[in-house]
Amino acid sequence: MPPPEDLAAFCASEYPRLVRALSLYCGSREEAEDAAQDALVRVCERWRAVAAMASPGGWAFRVATNQLRSGYRRSRRAARAVAGTGAPEVHAGDAAEIITLRDAVARLPKRQRQVLLLRHTFSLSAEEAADVMGTTSLAVRSLTHRAVTTLRADLLADTAPERTRGGRDGS
Repeated sequence: MPPPEDLAAFCASEYPRLVRALSLYCGSREEAEDAAQDALVRVCERWRAVAAMASPGGWAFRVATNQLRSGYRRSRRAARAVAGTGAPEVHAGDAAEIITLRDAVARLPKRQRQVLLLRHTFSLSAEEAADVMGTTSLAVRSLTHRAVTTLRADLLADTAPERTRGGRDGS
């Protein structure tokens, strides 16, 4: 029996978003693709319940991040420490800007990375993100504010030498 059309449409639209968000979250496109596929398998297995949720995409993201965390707890931490993470794979856009942004996001604490991805990649409200993260909407707002403030300072610090060397500041 073929899957329902809404499930197929959900998986087709959600997979690329999951991979992008999870790539930022874990720093590896391959791991992100594996986690996204596994999460969507779980979505398919529980489609009726997931479809009734306020944020099926948020649930899929949470499943995928839980899987990544479990994998890190078991054996991936040691493997990544030995092998190093390397530069993330870039598919489109300005490579330098994408890598700079990915590096800045990767330096954030995990909860701040997670909240940014839920709020900005998945466009979840603070309440929806709080439900996915198992916390309060106030905590989500606080984490979002801290993450954005840290990213802004980090990215401005990365571009400050360019401004002074380029002469844009009027000197």
